[in-house]
Amino acid sequence: MATKKKFKLALIGTDSLRGREIKNTLGQKKIGAFDLEFYDPEVKEEYSKLTEFKKEPKVIHGTSGDFLKGTDLLFLASDGGRGPGLCPGVHFRREGSSLDPETNRAFGLRALEQGCRAIELDRDADITAFEAIFRKAAAFKLTAFRESCSASSITVSGKDEIFVGRIKKEESGQRTFWIWLVADNVTRGSAVNAVEIAKKILKARPA
Repeated sequence: MATKKKFKLALIGTDSLRGREIKNTLGQKKIGAFDLEFYDPEVKEEYSKLTEFKKEPKVIHGTSGDFLKGTDLLFLASDGGRGPGLCPGVHFRREGSSLDPETNRAFGLRALEQGCRAIELDRDADITAFEAIFRKAAAFKLTAFRESCSASSITVSGKDEIFVGRIKKEESGQRTFWIWLVADNVTRGSAVNAVEIAKKILKARPA
């Protein structure tokens, strides 16, 4: 019986707030078989810095030389990036190429915070039908008292979901709704999104 390939993953910026959240999320979510290596641009001497992953000590390596050789997927979480203007994101190695974040960046990570958004549907709907859209989506969670803005950045801190607060139908249109959305911009906006993207990429790659 063929053995499934163990993908090689890397995390740059292990000690950043975004990096710690990604590391914790990777330890909790099932995304297949993988080995994970940790890197920090500030590390100059090998074995001088440690972290912990799944209750085991792990070395945080420096980023000198061809350190990404053989890596299938990279989480770039360093606060300063790896180069000028390079934003955090999930990077993957395309077939027949090397993994270079400056040329192979796949997905950036946007911060999600709290705010009111206007959403226009392609058909007429009432509030019940509009809410049903969010009930079917695992990433969203409707709060108990949606007539008031009970969800806030404080109450959703550390949560994976995007919380739906007050929903109001636009008086001037049958298809437009105003909706209050709140999410933890590090947990949901960076870590959970990054790991879910990685899971889809690795699932699509041949074993």
